Amino acid sequence: MINKLKCHKPCAVILKYSLSTLFFISFTATAHQYQEIAALIEQRVSYMKYVAKYKFEKHLSVEDRTQENKVILNSINKAEILGLDKKSIKPFIISQINAAKAIQYRYKADWLAMPETIFNMMI
Repeated sequence: MINKLKCHKPCAVILKYSLSTLFFISFTATAHQYQEIAALIEQRVSYMKYVAKYKFEKHLSVEDRTQENKVILNSINKAEILGLDKKSIKPFIISQINAAKAIQYRYKADWLAMPETIFNMMI
């Protein structure tokens, strides 16, 4: 019996390290993908200052339900094409839209309180 375990032990060790390596590679790829997604979200959010400035100067509302619905529908369509669950995409996109609006409202409030700050903003 002990001889059988000794015989199988190297196979178990190789299997263990192989699975660990595969898990690590899979985790690394996933972590990299998450970093890319986070960078894209950060990039999108960074544009909100300029969107807010445009809307402020043109006296446009931060809220644009028609545009929001277009963005949501386009995102759902793209998600379906990519094989993603549209039920999980919709709340994610809505949260992104809400975050973008919150940032725009914050800039708008600052500029209304101190109008000269919008002119000092570099584009």
